[in-house]
Amino acid sequence: MIQVQVPIRTGENKTEYIIEYGKDDISYHPYDIETCRGRRGVEYVNMLNAFDIETTTIQIGDKHEGFMYLWQFCLDNSQVIMGRTWNEFLQFCGKLSDIYELHKRKRLVIYVHNLAYEFQFISRFFEWEKVFAVASRKVVNAVTTTGLEFRCSYKLTNMSLEKWTQQSKHCIHVKLADTVDYHVLRTPSTQLDSNMLAYGYSDVKGVTESLLDYLEDDTLGTIPMTSTGFVRRECREAVKKNPRNRYKMLDAKLNADVYKMCKEALRGGNTHGSRFFVGKIVEDVDSYDVASSYPYVQMTKYFPMSPFKKAIFKKGEDLDDLCRRYCVLFRVAFMGLKLKSGVPIPYLSSSKMLDDRKMRCFNGRVLSADYCYMTITEIDYKIIKQPKAAAVLEN
Repeated sequence: MIQVQVPIRTGENKTEYIIEYGKDDISYHPYDIETCRGRRGVEYVNMLNAFDIETTTIQIGDKHEGFMYLWQFCLDNSQVIMGRTWNEFLQFCGKLSDIYELHKRKRLVIYVHNLAYEFQFISRFFEWEKVFAVASRKVVNAVTTTGLEFRCSYKLTNMSLEKWTQQSKHCIHVKLADTVDYHVLRTPSTQLDSNMLAYGYSDVKGVTESLLDYLEDDTLGTIPMTSTGFVRRECREAVKKNPRNRYKMLDAKLNADVYKMCKEALRGGNTHGSRFFVGKIVEDVDSYDVASSYPYVQMTKYFPMSPFKKAIFKKGEDLDDLCRRYCVLFRVAFMGLKLKSGVPIPYLSSSKMLDDRKMRCFNGRVLSADYCYMTITEIDYKIIKQPKAAAVLEN
């Protein structure tokens, strides 16, 4: 067992003990552990645990490769266990599964701050029951067949570990930022100094202590997976107050075809710079940004509130009439498309094209095309048809 002095929130040092895996006994206390119920009949061992790794990156030729030289695990918000190899960690995980009799329906939750990173290292070491990701390589939750459930505390808080531990009222082991030089090459056999050990200790102990804030109103079975989950939960509770809301939501749900079209039409913010200033240095530039306009947009803009239906044109009616009166989702083909002169940021994105011929682009935006086919909304359509600055079509 290693004794180390760890700085805490008060500015003082606290004597902590680190268990070296394989050298010291770990107190598992399996008979004192309670469980709590989660969704879909899953039972969770009522313990706060955190896992983290320290890595080194080396360059081999023109590629960079990373490897782990230290792993740390805080068990039940008390003991901090450290090891140097993946074999040690896998042995430890096997003991956790055996001692707590874990399986698909009885799980041990392990929080990792920025699981997306650690998952790239551990993904091949376990058999996975399920993995939930919000985007490519952005893993939020991953469950092994042996009952270990890794969760991302970064997605839960939407804060850096430094900021989260500083703001949490139960946390005294805040992240020791800027105390470790990551440019130093370290391996699993490198002798680690007290600063490195204190840094690793605080990283996992700070996570479990900060999670105590959430257990004031939740259990491990009810805590949302992401920070937006709390808002969605409140919204669901508000919607349930009116029984008719459920039928409205069921009536408005998307079928497979409409969902596919919505995904095709989805686009993000317009963050491109002017194509006329590429490669140039521009002085005396100012800028501003809106902190968050979501509430304003929700209260002042219009949204579709009824199910999408196939349009049937009435006599004398055309697409422009529909776009003036309804929210419209449609696929459209342009032939002989050309960007109007003087437009600094082309509107159409080449990545959203379902089909195209002889398309010329600038930084992923369409300048011209003999033919292109895409899915758009009535808002896109109005922007495309604008006569001036944001306009797209010349033909």
